[in-house]
Amino acid sequence: MKLLILMLAGGALAADIVNWGAQDYWVHTSTWTPEHCQCFCERLCSHPTEYLKKNLVSSGLVPRNKDWTIPRCDEPINVFSPNAIRAAGRANLVQHFPLTMTRDLEHMWDPAAEDPRMDVGSFGYPCGGLHEAAYLKTVVQVNKYIKTPSVISANIGKNVSTQSIRDAFKKEQKLDVVLLCTDGAFADVVTCWTKSKPFVYQINQTDQEIAPLAPVKCPPAIRELDTCTGKTSYIYDFQPTKVPTLVPTDAPTDTPTPTTTPTPTNTPKPTQDPAEVDAWVTKFTKDHGCVIFGEEGCEYCAKAKALYKTKGATYAYRGIDDDKSTPLGMDIYYSLVRSTHQDTLPNIWIGNKFIGGYDDLQALQDKGKLDILLAAAKCTGKPTTAPPKPPAKPTTKPLAPGYDAESDEDGAQD
Repeated sequence: MKLLILMLAGGALAADIVNWGAQDYWVHTSTWTPEHCQCFCERLCSHPTEYLKKNLVSSGLVPRNKDWTIPRCDEPINVFSPNAIRAAGRANLVQHFPLTMTRDLEHMWDPAAEDPRMDVGSFGYPCGGLHEAAYLKTVVQVNKYIKTPSVISANIGKNVSTQSIRDAFKKEQKLDVVLLCTDGAFADVVTCWTKSKPFVYQINQTDQEIAPLAPVKCPPAIRELDTCTGKTSYIYDFQPTKVPTLVPTDAPTDTPTPTTTPTPTNTPKPTQDPAEVDAWVTKFTKDHGCVIFGEEGCEYCAKAKALYKTKGATYAYRGIDDDKSTPLGMDIYYSLVRSTHQDTLPNIWIGNKFIGGYDDLQALQDKGKLDILLAAAKCTGKPTTAPPKPPAKPTTKPLAPGYDAESDEDGAQD
C-alpha cells in the first residue's frame, strides 16, 4: 500500500507546473549588438569583446504561441543559479549570451557574483519546458548553430541589400528568418523552432526537457513583425569610447502635459512587504491611462518615449533604477516580474493592461492599433503628429537614430 502511494505521488509531479511547454514554438532572437549600442547605453557598448564586434549573439529563447503571445506562467522568476551557470560554462555565456545591461562587466555571468540580479540575469521563462541549466545550454547551442553570414560581417559600416541578408540565411543555413530593423539599420534576426516531446518514460517534469527541435518558417502573425522593408539595410559598427557616453536622463526639459489622475500616495516604505509593493503597482497602473516603467540608459525605453511623443501622448513614468523614491525601483521591478511573468524593459501599460515591451508597442503601431488604444485610455485624442513615415533609403552613412536626447526627456511624468 505504501509503495502504491509513493508511486501515485511521483506521478502527480508531472503536472506540478501549469502550462509546462504549452507554447506553439520556441522563438530565438539573434542580435546585432552594434545597432543596439548606438546610444552607448551600457558599459558593454563602449568595451565590446572582439567576438561581439563581428558576430550575432543571442538575446534568448522565448516560448511563444502562433500569435506572438506567451502562455501564462505563474512560476516565480529567479536569478540563474550558480550551478546552472557552471553547467553552461561562463565563457560560453559571455560570448554567446552576453548581458549588455550588466552593472559590472568583469563579473558578467560570474557564479559567485555579489549582485546576481545585475551580473547574471533572471530565468524569465520557467514554464517553457526547459529547466534553467538546460535553458542556458540551449541558448548557447542555438547561437552557435546560427552563423553570422559574411554579407553582414564583411559589410560593417555599409548598406547592403536586405534581400541578400535573407538569402544568406536561407541558402547557407536553410533558415527562414524574420528581420528586425531600426530606422533602416539591421538589428535582429528572429527564428521559430518546433519543440521536442518528452520520452514516454519521462513521466515527471523534473525529468523532461522540452527543447527547440528544428527551425521552421514562422507563422503569419510573427512574420508580420518583420521591419526590414527597405531595399537596403545599414550594418552598424561599434564606436567604442574610453568611457561610456552619458545618456539622456528621464527628467523632462519642458513641462509635460498633465495627466488627469494623481500619482498614488499610499506608497510603501523601501523593502517593505512585496504584497504592499504589488498593491502600489496595481494602483499606479490603474490611476494612469498609460505607464512606462523603464531605466536610465535603456535604449528601448527611449524609443518607446519617442514613439509616444509623435502621438502627443501623455504617460506616467517610474524608473526601476530609482533608489530614492518609495517604493524602490527594484522593488517595483520585481513586482512587475511577478505580475506580468516577463522580464522586460520597458514595461508598458495602456488602459491598465500590460502591453509588453517596445517590440510589442511597435507591433501595435505597425498594425494601426496603437492610436485606438491610446485614445481609449485617454492618453491622447487624435495624434498631434502624423505617424512616422517608413525609413528613407540609407545612402552612404547610417540614418539618424530613431530618437535624440530631447525625445528621451520629453513627455515623462514622475
